[in-house]
Amino acid sequence: MIENIQRDDLRAPEIAAFVAGRLDAGDTQAEISRKLGKPRDWVSRFASVQSMPEFLRARLESSSIRALYELYQAWRTHPAAIERLCAARESFTDAQARELVREVRADFDRTDAQSEPPAGSVPSEGVTSRRERRCGVRQARARMQATDDLPAKPRVASPSRSARLTILVRHQHRTGRLLIDRSASQGSRHGVVVFDGSHEAEEVAASALTIEEILPP
Repeated sequence: MIENIQRDDLRAPEIAAFVAGRLDAGDTQAEISRKLGKPRDWVSRFASVQSMPEFLRARLESSSIRALYELYQAWRTHPAAIERLCAARESFTDAQARELVREVRADFDRTDAQSEPPAGSVPSEGVTSRRERRCGVRQARARMQATDDLPAKPRVASPSRSARLTILVRHQHRTGRLLIDRSASQGSRHGVVVFDGSHEAEEVAASALTIEEILPP
């Protein structure tokens, strides 16, 4: 594998399958990075392929892994918009992916700001329905914040929801959200994570977690 990597003889799907296999075997991304002589973020991008939707994995042969990783990160919060725009193109360069992601996020931020009701008022049913239909964003947010209703442990400070960061992390081949307002029962060397597709929080050793993205409030 190392010899083929150095000669660039491997196709992207083969590299992704190899990385997934090593993660399943118990290797960490740091270990894979060291053994292959590749940067850590290079390994992280290929590790994310197993979590990508099929329409992105299908473009692995024709697009760079960096471009697909950019689209994947945007898809996690804007799924319908990314899938709709990707349907019109079979391949992406790094620059094309960055521009598409920038446009989707800017369009969402602009629409969300326009739909926000005045302070102190109650949103009308029409405003709410428009925001729910907007590119599936509310559904994505609901998945990422699925544990907000779980009982929280006592904490010194109680930051407002609007001031709370969202930290996306990876543990082996699973991705999820780090709960920054929850303390692990096993101590400060562990974090509380809700993995994608699950409503149950799990405690994971901090050294085994990889931070993939920090989303502003």
